[in-house]
Amino acid sequence: MIDIRAIDLNLLLAFDAIMRNASITKAAMELDLTQSSVSGRLRKLRGLLDDTLFVRGSYGVTPTPYSEALAPYVRDAIETLRRGLAEAQQFEPSRARRTFTVITTDLGEATILSLLCGYLDRAAPNISISAIGLASHEIPLALKGDTADLAVSHLPELESGFYQRALFETDYVCLARANHPRLRDGMSRTVFETVRHVVAESQSSHRFHLLEQHLKASGVKREIGLRVVHVLSIPYIVAATDMIATVPRTFFGPRAAQGLGIVVYEPPIQLPKIDVKLIWHERMNNDSGNRWLRGQIARTATAVNWNRGFTIPGSDDDADMA
Repeated sequence: MIDIRAIDLNLLLAFDAIMRNASITKAAMELDLTQSSVSGRLRKLRGLLDDTLFVRGSYGVTPTPYSEALAPYVRDAIETLRRGLAEAQQFEPSRARRTFTVITTDLGEATILSLLCGYLDRAAPNISISAIGLASHEIPLALKGDTADLAVSHLPELESGFYQRALFETDYVCLARANHPRLRDGMSRTVFETVRHVVAESQSSHRFHLLEQHLKASGVKREIGLRVVHVLSIPYIVAATDMIATVPRTFFGPRAAQGLGIVVYEPPIQLPKIDVKLIWHERMNNDSGNRWLRGQIARTATAVNWNRGFTIPGSDDDADMA
């Protein structure tokens, strides 16, 4: 049995070129090598395969029966490798069959991913998205390995080896049901601190932790009446109770409140802004499929227009490396 580890690709390329050209000289010209270099590769391959492979004839070289039997396999292997390299470099979304894993929150699923998948149904029918939610400290490790391709998140601190591209910036608004008995005169700080709140504090809810840290640092109190896992349930709870909520404006502006009997109020205190970004590891930076998906998510973010006037960069040229 021949040990395939002893045969490098250059030997097979020389064999294939000689086979097709029936000439060592022509094979050398095709491979842009000297004739002696090609002859040396043939000599090495003869020793490894224990066969003459080619004999000199009147018009070049003639393959042995062993070479004639081997040639189709070598040609097929070379063409398969060439196609694989080309397809890996050139991503064709209309023909590609691939699943991308994206780290995001339930808000990202309901807004960005829902619009993105509507586009994929038409333009890339064999592309699918798998969304997962992770805690902030888990995201870098997932992107480093093969757990996830991209993250749509807010991570103020990133270690080296990561790229990030701004999608949009949003601030907060407060939600309350229409005709709330405590809000006849609007949302004051006293109302904010004494009316009970509904909050989402799932492990992957970076917004909750950011807001809590800011309120604590500012000395603002908040009475929490209900803690939920999914932020998307909050408008329905607010509409049915006297609790209020503080949520990102981009996802819960006036349009989102329509039909639920909810009123949107400006917060009575200064609150932080959230920078939502695309984040990926350097191992995926030049992957053509990942690059294509980054562009689609960035364009989709412009359609998430509950927040009027936010802008996003136009390409990966705007990405920063941590």
